[in-house]
Amino acid sequence: MVARWLGVAVGAPSLIVLGLVGGSLLAPGGEPSGSSGLTVAVVRGVARPRSVGVLPPGSSVVANVDGRQAVVYRSAGAARPWRRFSNPTPQHTPLVFLVRARRGSWLRVMLPSRPNGSEGWVRAAGVELREDAYSVVVGLKDRRLIVRKGQRVLLDRAVGVGRAATPTPRGVYYLTELLRQPNPAGLYGPWAFALSAHSPVLTHFGGGDGQIGIHGTDEPSGIGHNVSHGCIRVANRVIERLAAMLPLGTPVRIVAQARKFTGT
Repeated sequence: MVARWLGVAVGAPSLIVLGLVGGSLLAPGGEPSGSSGLTVAVVRGVARPRSVGVLPPGSSVVANVDGRQAVVYRSAGAARPWRRFSNPTPQHTPLVFLVRARRGSWLRVMLPSRPNGSEGWVRAAGVELREDAYSVVVGLKDRRLIVRKGQRVLLDRAVGVGRAATPTPRGVYYLTELLRQPNPAGLYGPWAFALSAHSPVLTHFGGGDGQIGIHGTDEPSGIGHNVSHGCIRVANRVIERLAAMLPLGTPVRIVAQARKFTGT
């Protein structure tokens, strides 16, 4: 489980579109109970957004929010706002959304908040869109993490996942923050990614709201086992690679068997 964020985070946000490969979406029409928290650091500059049309297989779309807030509506064309998200976030991170569909000048997006899988609609004029070629699949039964760029596998490694009492939630999520840890040999290793996922059983943890993460560990013997409060633990050398490779907004699908997963 990811503890309360400390400091400031800025990543290279990108965001995804699922189930629309080959289509033109954009055309109008876990952790030890004694933890003291995570320290956040600037990682990369924000990549320059660009227009995205037809997506190659395995790719998705990032929506970078413009302005100081994102106004979310319950439906496309609704007159009254439903929710608002600050930009940057309270952790000083650029705000991104997972894009699910487009209807005219509106985008249906996944929200980085409870309940898991929450969605809403934002005006396309309020975001900038760009392509993200990366994706991550985490298998809970085989305890594997697989990273792809397009359809090519870049990384396949063992992970530790949630215990039976504090399970890692299945579903589609995305990377929201990347946090550099003050002690690379500490509880969370050198780096921790925050996900848009939240624990289904813990509403509070370490000063936070039960947010799930992918992070390193000071107990490598737990890799390959059900050991966490819901987070996904990887070896420190693996989180180093992920931190250097994956932009914020990269989709993360948590499934039963990573090596058997073939969906988008």
